[in-house]
Amino acid sequence: MNFTAVAKLLRKHLAAHPPIVVGPKGRLQLHPESRIARDALVGAESEFAAQSILYLYDHLTAHEQWRKAATLVARCLPFTVLDRPDIRALIAKVSTLADKVETPEKELGHYLDSSFIHELPDFMADPSKTTPRAAYWVQIVRLREADRALEWGCGAGVHVMQAAQLFPDVAWWGADEKPAQVDAAIVQARRLGPEVHARFILAHAPLDEPFPVVALLDTIEHTVHPEAMLDKVEWYVAPGGVVVVTVPNGPWSLHTASIEGVNDPPGNHVNVQHAREFIPFLERRGAHLLDARVIPGQFSIAEGNETLAVTYKLGR
Repeated sequence: MNFTAVAKLLRKHLAAHPPIVVGPKGRLQLHPESRIARDALVGAESEFAAQSILYLYDHLTAHEQWRKAATLVARCLPFTVLDRPDIRALIAKVSTLADKVETPEKELGHYLDSSFIHELPDFMADPSKTTPRAAYWVQIVRLREADRALEWGCGAGVHVMQAAQLFPDVAWWGADEKPAQVDAAIVQARRLGPEVHARFILAHAPLDEPFPVVALLDTIEHTVHPEAMLDKVEWYVAPGGVVVVTVPNGPWSLHTASIEGVNDPPGNHVNVQHAREFIPFLERRGAHLLDARVIPGQFSIAEGNETLAVTYKLGR
Protein backbone atom coordinates (compact mmCIF):
# COMPACT_ATOMS: atom_id res chain seq x y z
CA MET A 1 0.00 0.00 0.00
CA ASN A 2 1.55 3.30 -1.07
CA PHE A 3 1.26 6.85 0.23
CA THR A 4 -1.55 7.89 -2.12
CA ALA A 5 -3.61 4.79 -1.42
CA VAL A 6 -3.42 5.26 2.34
CA ALA A 7 -4.33 8.96 2.10
CA LYS A 8 -7.34 8.16 -0.12
CA LEU A 9 -8.49 5.44 2.25
CA LEU A 10 -8.35 7.74 5.24
CA ARG A 11 -10.08 10.59 3.44
CA LYS A 12 -12.90 8.29 2.30
CA HIS A 13 -13.32 6.85 5.78
CA LEU A 14 -13.39 10.21 7.53
CA ALA A 15 -16.02 11.49 5.09
CA ALA A 16 -18.22 8.48 5.91
CA HIS A 17 -17.84 8.71 9.70
CA PRO A 18 -18.14 12.28 11.03
CA PRO A 19 -16.37 12.51 14.39
CA ILE A 20 -17.33 13.89 17.77
CA VAL A 21 -14.53 15.64 19.67
CA VAL A 22 -14.85 15.01 23.40
CA GLY A 23 -12.77 13.46 26.14
CA PRO A 24 -10.98 14.15 29.43
CA LYS A 25 -7.55 15.75 29.70
CA GLY A 26 -7.22 16.44 26.02
CA ARG A 27 -7.85 12.84 24.99
CA LEU A 28 -10.29 12.68 22.14
CA GLN A 29 -12.95 10.00 22.12
CA LEU A 30 -14.31 9.71 18.62
CA HIS A 31 -16.27 7.49 16.31
CA PRO A 32 -15.39 3.88 17.26
CA GLU A 33 -15.52 2.73 13.63
CA SER A 34 -12.43 4.83 12.96
CA ARG A 35 -10.48 1.69 13.90
CA ILE A 36 -11.21 0.47 10.35
CA ALA A 37 -8.90 3.09 8.88
CA ARG A 38 -6.38 2.61 11.69
CA ASP A 39 -6.22 -1.14 11.12
CA ALA A 40 -5.72 -0.61 7.41
CA LEU A 41 -2.73 1.58 8.15
CA VAL A 42 -1.13 -1.15 10.23
CA GLY A 43 -0.53 -3.04 7.01
CA ALA A 44 1.30 -0.13 5.44
CA GLU A 45 5.00 0.54 5.80
CA SER A 46 5.82 2.94 8.61
CA GLU A 47 7.14 5.71 6.36
CA PHE A 48 4.14 5.56 4.02
CA ALA A 49 1.68 5.48 6.90
CA ALA A 50 3.30 8.42 8.69
CA GLN A 51 3.57 10.55 5.56
CA SER A 52 -0.05 9.79 4.70
CA ILE A 53 -1.19 10.90 8.15
CA LEU A 54 0.84 14.12 8.05
CA TYR A 55 -0.35 14.88 4.53
CA LEU A 56 -4.00 14.31 5.34
CA TYR A 57 -3.78 16.28 8.59
CA ASP A 58 -2.43 19.27 6.65
CA HIS A 59 -5.08 18.79 3.98
CA LEU A 60 -7.93 18.73 6.50
CA THR A 61 -6.77 21.75 8.49
CA ALA A 62 -6.15 23.72 5.30
CA HIS A 63 -9.77 23.00 4.37
CA GLU A 64 -11.11 24.08 7.76
CA GLN A 65 -11.93 20.56 8.95
CA TRP A 66 -10.43 20.59 12.43
CA ARG A 67 -12.76 17.96 13.87
CA LYS A 68 -11.85 15.46 11.18
CA ALA A 69 -8.16 16.26 11.59
CA ALA A 70 -8.51 15.55 15.31
CA THR A 71 -10.23 12.26 14.50
CA LEU A 72 -7.29 11.27 12.36
CA VAL A 73 -4.83 11.76 15.21
CA ALA A 74 -7.05 10.37 17.96
CA ARG A 75 -8.33 7.20 16.34
CA CYS A 76 -6.44 6.37 13.16
CA LEU A 77 -2.79 6.12 14.21
CA PRO A 78 -1.32 2.61 13.91
CA PHE A 79 1.20 1.48 16.51
CA THR A 80 3.88 1.32 13.81
CA VAL A 81 4.20 5.11 13.71
CA LEU A 82 3.72 6.09 17.36
CA ASP A 83 7.44 6.33 18.14
CA ARG A 84 8.23 8.68 15.26
CA PRO A 85 9.20 12.21 16.44
CA ASP A 86 7.00 13.89 13.80
CA ILE A 87 3.96 11.85 14.81
CA ARG A 88 4.57 12.39 18.54
CA ALA A 89 4.82 16.14 17.88
CA LEU A 90 1.51 15.99 16.02
CA ILE A 91 -0.16 14.15 18.91
CA ALA A 92 1.14 16.72 21.38
CA LYS A 93 -0.15 19.60 19.26
CA VAL A 94 -3.63 18.13 18.92
CA SER A 95 -3.83 17.24 22.61
CA THR A 96 -2.92 20.81 23.59
CA LEU A 97 -5.46 22.29 21.22
CA ALA A 98 -8.13 19.81 22.26
CA ASP A 99 -7.82 20.94 25.85
CA LYS A 100 -9.02 24.40 24.77
CA VAL A 101 -12.23 23.04 23.27
CA GLU A 102 -12.73 19.76 25.11
CA THR A 103 -16.18 20.81 26.33
CA PRO A 104 -18.54 23.63 25.34
CA GLU A 105 -17.73 25.27 28.65
CA LYS A 106 -13.97 25.20 28.02
CA GLU A 107 -14.45 26.53 24.51
CA LEU A 108 -16.60 29.38 25.79
CA GLY A 109 -14.11 30.13 28.55
CA HIS A 110 -11.32 30.42 26.02
CA TYR A 111 -13.44 32.82 23.97
CA LEU A 112 -14.32 34.93 27.00
CA ASP A 113 -10.69 35.08 28.13
CA SER A 114 -9.42 36.25 24.76
CA SER A 115 -8.94 39.97 24.25
CA PHE A 116 -10.30 39.88 20.71
CA ILE A 117 -13.27 42.17 19.98
CA HIS A 118 -14.97 42.50 16.62
CA GLU A 119 -14.95 46.15 15.61
CA LEU A 120 -17.44 47.48 13.09
CA PRO A 121 -15.98 49.67 10.33
CA ASP A 122 -18.25 52.65 9.69
CA PHE A 123 -18.89 51.61 6.09
CA MET A 124 -20.30 48.25 7.23
CA ALA A 125 -23.15 49.98 9.08
CA ASP A 126 -24.36 51.27 5.70
CA PRO A 127 -27.49 49.24 4.82
CA SER A 128 -26.44 49.31 1.15
CA LYS A 129 -23.54 47.04 2.20
CA THR A 130 -25.85 44.35 3.55
CA THR A 131 -24.24 40.93 3.27
CA PRO A 132 -26.13 38.09 1.52
CA ARG A 133 -26.51 36.22 4.81
CA ALA A 134 -28.06 39.26 6.52
CA ALA A 135 -30.34 39.82 3.51
CA TYR A 136 -31.55 36.23 3.77
CA TRP A 137 -32.34 36.69 7.48
CA VAL A 138 -34.23 39.91 6.77
CA GLN A 139 -36.16 38.18 3.98
CA ILE A 140 -37.31 35.39 6.31
CA VAL A 141 -38.33 37.93 8.97
CA ARG A 142 -40.40 39.87 6.42
CA LEU A 143 -42.00 36.77 4.90
CA ARG A 144 -43.09 35.57 8.33
CA GLU A 145 -44.30 39.08 9.24
CA ALA A 146 -42.37 38.93 12.49
CA ASP A 147 -42.36 42.03 14.69
CA ARG A 148 -39.09 41.13 16.44
CA ALA A 149 -36.02 39.11 15.55
CA LEU A 150 -32.76 38.09 17.20
CA GLU A 151 -29.29 37.30 15.92
CA TRP A 152 -27.40 35.02 18.34
CA GLY A 153 -23.63 35.44 18.22
CA CYS A 154 -23.97 38.92 16.76
CA GLY A 155 -20.37 40.01 17.33
CA ALA A 156 -20.06 43.64 16.29
CA GLY A 157 -23.77 43.76 15.47
CA VAL A 158 -23.37 44.63 11.79
CA HIS A 159 -26.33 42.51 10.63
CA VAL A 160 -28.60 43.87 13.36
CA MET A 161 -27.71 47.50 12.59
CA GLN A 162 -28.17 47.06 8.86
CA ALA A 163 -31.56 45.40 9.35
CA ALA A 164 -32.70 48.08 11.81
CA GLN A 165 -32.02 50.79 9.24
CA LEU A 166 -33.75 48.92 6.43
CA PHE A 167 -36.90 47.99 8.38
CA PRO A 168 -37.41 50.18 11.48
CA ASP A 169 -40.88 48.69 12.07
CA VAL A 170 -39.24 45.49 13.38
CA ALA A 171 -37.48 45.24 16.75
CA TRP A 172 -34.01 43.93 15.87
CA TRP A 173 -31.93 42.37 18.64
CA GLY A 174 -28.45 40.94 18.90
CA ALA A 175 -27.02 38.64 21.59
CA ASP A 176 -23.44 37.59 22.26
CA GLU A 177 -21.81 35.60 25.04
CA LYS A 178 -18.96 38.07 25.53
CA PRO A 179 -19.86 41.10 27.69
CA ALA A 180 -17.15 43.29 26.13
CA GLN A 181 -18.50 42.47 22.68
CA VAL A 182 -22.05 43.42 23.65
CA ASP A 183 -20.80 46.70 25.13
CA ALA A 184 -18.88 47.46 21.93
CA ALA A 185 -21.96 46.76 19.79
CA ILE A 186 -24.10 49.09 21.92
CA VAL A 187 -21.55 51.89 21.55
CA GLN A 188 -21.37 51.41 17.80
CA ALA A 189 -25.17 51.36 17.45
CA ARG A 190 -25.40 54.74 19.20
CA ARG A 191 -23.38 56.29 16.38
CA LEU A 192 -26.32 55.69 14.06
CA GLY A 193 -28.65 57.90 16.10
CA PRO A 194 -31.72 57.32 18.28
CA GLU A 195 -33.98 56.55 15.31
CA VAL A 196 -32.16 53.25 14.69
CA HIS A 197 -33.58 50.72 17.11
CA ALA A 198 -30.87 48.08 17.32
CA ARG A 199 -30.75 46.45 20.74
CA PHE A 200 -28.04 44.22 22.17
CA ILE A 201 -28.08 41.88 25.15
CA LEU A 202 -25.82 39.35 26.80
CA ALA A 203 -26.66 35.82 25.70
CA HIS A 204 -29.03 34.08 28.13
CA ALA A 205 -30.07 37.34 29.73
CA PRO A 206 -33.66 37.19 31.07
CA LEU A 207 -36.24 37.74 28.31
CA ASP A 208 -39.75 39.18 28.46
CA GLU A 209 -40.73 36.93 25.56
CA PRO A 210 -38.99 34.67 23.02
CA PHE A 211 -38.49 35.57 19.37
CA PRO A 212 -40.42 34.35 16.32
CA VAL A 213 -37.22 34.36 14.25
CA VAL A 214 -33.75 33.63 15.65
CA ALA A 215 -30.66 33.70 13.43
CA LEU A 216 -27.21 32.14 13.66
CA LEU A 217 -25.29 33.79 10.84
CA ASP A 218 -21.91 32.29 9.91
CA THR A 219 -21.18 31.41 13.53
CA ILE A 220 -21.57 27.66 13.91
CA GLU A 221 -18.37 27.03 11.91
CA HIS A 222 -16.40 28.63 14.77
CA THR A 223 -17.19 25.86 17.28
CA VAL A 224 -16.31 22.20 17.58
CA HIS A 225 -19.56 21.74 19.54
CA PRO A 226 -22.32 22.69 17.06
CA GLU A 227 -24.96 20.71 18.95
CA ALA A 228 -24.39 22.72 22.13
CA MET A 229 -24.46 26.00 20.20
CA LEU A 230 -27.79 25.17 18.55
CA ASP A 231 -29.24 24.21 21.93
CA LYS A 232 -28.44 27.74 23.15
CA VAL A 233 -29.88 29.36 20.03
CA GLU A 234 -33.11 27.35 20.10
CA TRP A 235 -33.74 28.41 23.71
CA TYR A 236 -34.73 31.84 22.35
CA VAL A 237 -37.29 30.59 19.80
CA ALA A 238 -40.98 31.22 20.42
CA PRO A 239 -43.50 28.40 19.88
CA GLY A 240 -44.08 28.11 16.15
CA GLY A 241 -40.98 30.21 15.47
CA VAL A 242 -38.07 29.42 13.18
CA VAL A 243 -34.29 29.30 13.25
CA VAL A 244 -32.24 30.78 10.41
CA VAL A 245 -28.72 29.37 10.03
CA THR A 246 -26.05 30.31 7.52
CA VAL A 247 -22.73 28.49 7.27
CA PRO A 248 -19.98 28.42 4.64
CA ASN A 249 -20.83 25.69 2.13
CA GLY A 250 -17.37 24.19 2.35
CA PRO A 251 -14.15 26.14 2.93
CA TRP A 252 -14.00 29.66 1.54
CA SER A 253 -11.32 30.46 -0.97
CA LEU A 254 -10.80 33.83 0.75
CA HIS A 255 -10.48 32.45 4.27
CA THR A 256 -7.70 30.19 5.49
CA ALA A 257 -8.15 28.66 8.93
CA SER A 258 -5.25 28.34 11.33
CA ILE A 259 -5.51 25.24 13.47
CA GLU A 260 -3.09 26.73 16.00
CA GLY A 261 -5.57 29.58 16.45
CA VAL A 262 -8.68 27.64 17.40
CA ASN A 263 -11.00 30.39 18.62
CA ASP A 264 -8.00 32.64 19.30
CA PRO A 265 -9.17 34.97 17.90
CA PRO A 266 -12.59 33.37 17.38
CA GLY A 267 -12.50 34.18 13.69
CA ASN A 268 -11.03 30.89 12.54
CA HIS A 269 -13.25 28.29 10.97
CA VAL A 270 -12.80 24.97 12.73
CA ASN A 271 -15.87 23.00 11.67
CA VAL A 272 -16.94 23.97 8.16
CA GLN A 273 -19.41 21.59 6.51
CA HIS A 274 -21.06 21.15 3.14
CA ALA A 275 -24.82 21.04 2.64
CA ARG A 276 -24.60 17.26 2.24
CA GLU A 277 -23.33 17.06 5.84
CA PHE A 278 -25.07 19.96 7.55
CA ILE A 279 -28.65 19.30 6.45
CA PRO A 280 -28.63 15.67 7.66
CA PHE A 281 -27.08 16.93 10.91
CA LEU A 282 -30.08 19.23 11.44
CA GLU A 283 -32.54 16.50 10.51
CA ARG A 284 -30.99 14.13 13.05
CA ARG A 285 -31.74 16.79 15.66
CA GLY A 286 -35.41 16.64 14.67
CA ALA A 287 -35.46 19.93 12.74
CA HIS A 288 -38.30 20.44 10.24
CA LEU A 289 -36.61 22.01 7.23
CA LEU A 290 -38.57 24.84 5.61
CA ASP A 291 -35.97 26.26 3.23
CA ALA A 292 -32.42 25.54 2.12
CA ARG A 293 -30.44 27.33 -0.56
CA VAL A 294 -26.92 28.34 -1.53
CA ILE A 295 -26.26 32.09 -1.54
CA PRO A 296 -23.10 34.11 -2.24
CA GLY A 297 -20.46 34.32 0.45
CA GLN A 298 -19.75 37.46 2.44
CA PHE A 299 -18.07 39.61 -0.18
CA SER A 300 -17.79 37.52 -3.33
CA ILE A 301 -19.78 35.16 -5.50
CA ALA A 302 -16.59 33.47 -6.64
CA GLU A 303 -16.62 29.71 -6.76
CA GLY A 304 -15.54 28.30 -3.43
CA ASN A 305 -17.00 31.24 -1.51
CA GLU A 306 -20.59 30.11 -1.09
CA THR A 307 -22.86 30.14 1.93
CA LEU A 308 -25.55 27.61 2.80
CA ALA A 309 -28.70 29.28 4.16
CA VAL A 310 -31.28 27.17 6.02
CA THR A 311 -34.57 27.91 7.80
CA TYR A 312 -36.14 25.30 10.05
CA LYS A 313 -38.75 24.77 12.73
CA LEU A 314 -37.96 23.01 15.96
CA GLY A 315 -38.92 19.39 16.32
CA ARG A 316 -40.21 19.83 19.83
